[in-house]
Amino acid sequence: FVCFPTYKWLLGPYGRAFVYVARRHQHGVPLEQTAIGRKAVRAEAPVYFADTSYRDDARRYDMGERDHFISMEMAAVAMEMVADWGPAALGAYSAALTGRLAAGLADLPGIELLPAADRAGHLLCLGFTDGMPADLPVRLAAADVFAAPRLGRLRLSPHAYNDETDVARFLDVMRGVMA
Repeated sequence: FVCFPTYKWLLGPYGRAFVYVARRHQHGVPLEQTAIGRKAVRAEAPVYFADTSYRDDARRYDMGERDHFISMEMAAVAMEMVADWGPAALGAYSAALTGRLAAGLADLPGIELLPAADRAGHLLCLGFTDGMPADLPVRLAAADVFAAPRLGRLRLSPHAYNDETDVARFLDVMRGVMA
């Protein structure tokens, strides 16, 4: 099985995810019991429950409301964009942005960063020598800057929708709130 949501790194909508099911597992019992996962359960048919046995392929695992057409289109377009750009290019772009963030934060008192060799290119977690100020995420949000607090650290994860202007703005706001 390979499962993935589309809402984060694939730039797709919330509520949409996909699963690949190897053939050897395509005859299991689905978690969600849907009409679409059955061979012949159709509201528009004269006999609603014509055949309630499961489909013979991985479609038996499809979610209810899978035909939410706008989110399927959004997910397809987003995945095509990501595939066209390529994971290496996206990784390099994100790494460049996190590198700029790290360089801009390196001399800020109270901030701790892992050495570059120990960091993922697409993610930067800020540690704080005296613990993260409890109101830091709120002060950042008040300036329309959003970062995720994670277990006493601040997680920054720039992606294709961010640019150098976003990095510069984050650094300016961060310097202001940490002063």
